[in-house]
Amino acid sequence: MIYAVLPHLVMGAMYCQYALLAFCMFAALTAGVAMQRLSARMPRLLPWCLAMLTAADLTYFGADKPMNSAVGNYSHESSEQEIDGYPGALSKIHGLIGSTVPALRVDYLDKDAWRWIIASGMFRIPTADGDNAFMLRRIDRLRRLFCTARNLWDRDLAVSRLHSPLISMLNTGFLTGYSSPPRDAGLDLDFTAEIGGLRFYRVPDPLPRFYLVPRLHVVRGPDEAFAHLAEAGFRPAEEAVVETGEPLPTDFPGKGSVRVARYSANRVELDVAVSDRAFLATSETLYPGWSVSINGTPASFYMTNGAFRGIVLNKGKSRIVMRYWPPRFLVWAGLSLLSTLAAVIAAVSGVGRLRTRTDRAL
Repeated sequence: MIYAVLPHLVMGAMYCQYALLAFCMFAALTAGVAMQRLSARMPRLLPWCLAMLTAADLTYFGADKPMNSAVGNYSHESSEQEIDGYPGALSKIHGLIGSTVPALRVDYLDKDAWRWIIASGMFRIPTADGDNAFMLRRIDRLRRLFCTARNLWDRDLAVSRLHSPLISMLNTGFLTGYSSPPRDAGLDLDFTAEIGGLRFYRVPDPLPRFYLVPRLHVVRGPDEAFAHLAEAGFRPAEEAVVETGEPLPTDFPGKGSVRVARYSANRVELDVAVSDRAFLATSETLYPGWSVSINGTPASFYMTNGAFRGIVLNKGKSRIVMRYWPPRFLVWAGLSLLSTLAAVIAAVSGVGRLRTRTDRAL
């Protein structure tokens, strides 16, 4: 009832089906408590008869409905091992994008590939946040520079500006779709393969996730940063846009190598060797909770290219370790543990009191 009267702006951001499980549990517990109270005043056989009648009623009127009669079950749906209807497709895609560590990202040319985009985490096909309910505002703003969006709230942003250098900057190695890409004089895509109905087009010369840039364009805030990123002359391999209020040199002549020693969700380790002062740009999101150390000494990230981590390096060899640890994680974990213990204690003591009252009533 409450959902039905909500404003459409709020209603559109809510998924009422997610509350269905909790509502059903509430209804079942309420019915069980009511039956337990009523059974104390009934012949013992009557509650059982009512329960069996209710079960028969639900079974009869719930049979042959789409939710329980549709073809297929959990063992035949897409999973992290296979994609339903396309045996072997997932391993072929992993082989296609796995030429680097970490794997190349994949982006999408049309929204018809929704299943692939929304399940990219399960399929282990990295994307540049093509359809992410928790997409950062900065990532959304960046994607709108090379994608088409009709509405402010759209998040499934398909790539439309194929000539944009931001595609390469995001380590996007392949663009995919069910149809051929639109002709764009700025970028000639090579058709690579068709897997699971998707056509894969190779992006020429995608930048690695971690790379050195010789020059910085220093700005004071996100508005200036995204304005520069949107310029036609922006070349991510030649310069990085850095937001900072502190003095920072713009020339970083150091050249060298970057090797990914470890890459995981919460930890990244890099071995870098440079001939002079250098700036390491990445396409890894600068999310609160990430910290960095260089040769064991804590260092600082710079907001780079709108949403990503950047690091200033000195001459020589560096072991860079990036760690993710959410702020005040132990505090919130402790509160969750205390709440769980309190709920268990309350439930156990409540059951004991209920049994005592039932015994007295009988």
